[in-house]
Amino acid sequence: MRHWQRAFVALGIALVGAGSSPAIAHPHAPVLSLLEPAGSGCRWVRFDPATRVSRTIATFAHDTDGATMVWSPKGDRAIVWFKTGTDTPAVVTEVTIADGKQQPLPLPPIPKGGSISRMTFDDTGTPIALTMHEPPLQHDKKGDFMRDLGHRYAVPAGQDGIPGIAHAYAFRSGHWILLQSTYTTTGWDYGQDVDALPIAAKLAPDSTQLIQYHIGSEVQNHATLARLHAFAPTLSSDDGEWHQAADGAHPAFVWEESGEFLESTGRLAVLSPSGLKAPQGVGIDPTSQASYAVREPYLLVAAADGSRTCLLDLRGPSVVYASNNAVAACFWP
Repeated sequence: MRHWQRAFVALGIALVGAGSSPAIAHPHAPVLSLLEPAGSGCRWVRFDPATRVSRTIATFAHDTDGATMVWSPKGDRAIVWFKTGTDTPAVVTEVTIADGKQQPLPLPPIPKGGSISRMTFDDTGTPIALTMHEPPLQHDKKGDFMRDLGHRYAVPAGQDGIPGIAHAYAFRSGHWILLQSTYTTTGWDYGQDVDALPIAAKLAPDSTQLIQYHIGSEVQNHATLARLHAFAPTLSSDDGEWHQAADGAHPAFVWEESGEFLESTGRLAVLSPSGLKAPQGVGIDPTSQASYAVREPYLLVAAADGSRTCLLDLRGPSVVYASNNAVAACFWP
């Protein structure tokens, strides 16, 4: 088990309703990490919901657009990077969490038109960059292909999506070293992007992966479903299903809409002593897409379009943090 996985695994707590999978409890006190605008730049904030105290870890001379962060396995360092657009190079900074000191990282080799898809760490704490490139499509007697870094990559006939080449680089001794390359696709529901690289599944999760657009298990307990139907009688099982996002003493339920895949919405129900209720002050349209993360007794909710971030204390339920411009919100690993 890797260092960051140890921080995520603890005792499971049984969900309300038979047939549901147990949620995972966390051994540490819940603390929120996020980036907030600050002047012409932004600041990285550690927010303690128990005390309502915010502490600034570091400040950056970049706005929050496209910002993502990832922690090293030991939790002593982080990479904060800003996707500044295809025509402007990204900005990548390594931060020492204890004192906020910053060390800019050079960008990995990116051909014109290429991009960084992920910045992360491997299990030794080495910075890793995953990049995507779409070389020109070529054709010979063997069929369609792409050529990149001296290698020929066949493109299957009738390929869906946008074909491209993914690379993994490691930052060692001040230089980016190529580790892996593979053919992949983007631009469609089943495109793997850089996840097609064998190393991708072994890397530290970043802030976008620590909050989920699909959370929990489908509620199957008939009594619970009856209560949820009474709470939102216009919702039909033909259009989606209720998922349990939090359990234990303060259950919370999220409506997930059907489509090519199930996706969470802003429709949320929390079980209180007086029954199921929609928490006040969340500020996310119940019909819009949303992402969630749970660290009981808190539930983090973020609008998919980035317009709203809200932290709920499920014991009320009550809002303990809300922002219309914070980004990269997640629970501190």
